[in-house]
Amino acid sequence: MLTTLKSYFDELRIRLQVVQRTQQEIDRRFSPDFNLFNVFYLDENRLSYFIKILLDDKAKHGQQALFREVLFNMIGTNVSDNIKHIFNELVLDKGVKVDVEVSTTSARRMDILIHNDKCAVMIENKPWAADQKNQIKDYVDYLRGRFNTRFYVIYLSGSAPQPSDGSISQEELQKLTQDGHFTTLMYRPHLTEWARMCAEKSESEKMRSIFLDFEAFINSSFQQQ
Repeated sequence: MLTTLKSYFDELRIRLQVVQRTQQEIDRRFSPDFNLFNVFYLDENRLSYFIKILLDDKAKHGQQALFREVLFNMIGTNVSDNIKHIFNELVLDKGVKVDVEVSTTSARRMDILIHNDKCAVMIENKPWAADQKNQIKDYVDYLRGRFNTRFYVIYLSGSAPQPSDGSISQEELQKLTQDGHFTTLMYRPHLTEWARMCAEKSESEKMRSIFLDFEAFINSSFQQQ
């Protein structure tokens, strides 16, 4: 009996050593569990800036407006023709700017603004923080005053399916949505879907790797909604 148990544990130890050596070889060749997004602390502002760089056709990733186009195409199946024209213009126009922390007349700062002189898409990035009082309402008032009806608001959320009542009233939000100027995107599943599609379409191997790491970071940091 003791001999049988010893043989069993000896074999188990050998198998475990094989597994450990195999895992070490996988780690050495592919580093599957190493992700820079988990090494560097990413708060809301850093995440906004990272997304801004990806959406900026003049950034060093070299993929021009591809990632912006992928985002707009992902949203575009459910928007009006007017918004599709805005998306199209903000992909094709070489003079488009992608800015972060854009000041409004009410002394607020919009997280990301994709715009030219005639139209804009604003992204309010809320991975963790709660809305401030009248925040989305003030953004909408500013966008409407600057771009008339040629604007679109993306509420990018880590957990909330829509802005709070204190940020914009339900009546105003419903009208904004019905008029085709607003949508909510969740980090999961929408931003992971965007990252995956960008990885598939990018011609840069480095950018493919970055997007796959970004997708893995989102999956490990946010719950599926």
